[in-house]
Amino acid sequence: MNISKESNDFEPPNLCIGTISKFFPKQTSHLTKYILNSIVFFMGTLFVLTPFFSPNVLGAENTSDLKAIEDERLADMFERYGFEKDQHISRGELVKILITDQFEQAEIDSCLIKSFDDVDENSDFFKYVCMARRFGVARGFSNGTFRPDKIIDILDGSKIIYKLYNKKAQFGAGINQDDFLKELDERRLLPGSVFCRDQDLRIDQILEIVDRVTNDYSGEDFKKINNLERCTESFISPMLDSSCTNNYYLSRGWSSSHTGMDFVANEAENGMGCWIISSGNGVVEEVEKGGTLGNYIVVRHENGYKTLYAHLADDETIVKAGDEVEVGQRLAKMGDTGNATTVHLHFSLSQSNEDIVNHYYSRINPEKTIDF
Repeated sequence: MNISKESNDFEPPNLCIGTISKFFPKQTSHLTKYILNSIVFFMGTLFVLTPFFSPNVLGAENTSDLKAIEDERLADMFERYGFEKDQHISRGELVKILITDQFEQAEIDSCLIKSFDDVDENSDFFKYVCMARRFGVARGFSNGTFRPDKIIDILDGSKIIYKLYNKKAQFGAGINQDDFLKELDERRLLPGSVFCRDQDLRIDQILEIVDRVTNDYSGEDFKKINNLERCTESFISPMLDSSCTNNYYLSRGWSSSHTGMDFVANEAENGMGCWIISSGNGVVEEVEKGGTLGNYIVVRHENGYKTLYAHLADDETIVKAGDEVEVGQRLAKMGDTGNATTVHLHFSLSQSNEDIVNHYYSRINPEKTIDF
């Protein structure tokens, strides 16, 4: 750039190939030409460099990579809220996270209408449930409650996801139950890891269903809802083997201080010959000895549940960790090992993938799930 000795005016530099100075009117000042030419140079530079900052250069080479970034963002959100991918989640927590993912926080904060009797203004879920109700994403129960602490199951959770993430319809688009179940099957929305129709929903399954709702899925790893039984229909009592017939009674049921059921042999000697069977299909996760439970077995079932069989007899276990077992298959004989005063079976049931042996809070009342 030259500054003339005779003038303080600037001579516009040739900033780009084929300077545009010749297109300016003669009366245009040198300073004006310089400014306009600089703008053209800047825009040209931006045009040239833009591809280097595109998703392709940053690592997202195609739309599937962009989708992967979105999926990772939602997965990170669950992690920030303290959830692992194999955990279950309540109705309130799921609505809170998904509403946060789909709406601006300012809009969420503006929703101040009480929608359900059990979700008041002091609840952490109030604004999010309000949004879900406003946009028809989630409904309550016939008694006017939302039950935010209830663990969400496959059908309930997938419908909320469908209404929030379905690009082919507006938020909360009305759909009756029969049409929704048909949509689940036709679009292959339920992952292959689903084994019964009222199974509690895990975080990894939520992420998979979100992906399938937002992107057409054509793979073969899916389940049809009409081919699935209710989870409660897939369990049987562990005492149904013919060797135990009429030879036991329930001595102690489930409570907050005793998270299981104790089946005691009518006669200790005969009880030692009672075979304990698996309550459902699954894989043997643990076969251990010692401690207050004595000899015990843990089975992880296809529907996401776990069962615990404790105080088993010494040297009478016929399965090992890693074995696949079928419902009704013999596992071990009843015993009195560990903290036991008589021959009996302690039986516990868990709805989650947590440690059923040490995490007592994960256990649920078996009598609500199994017909004894």
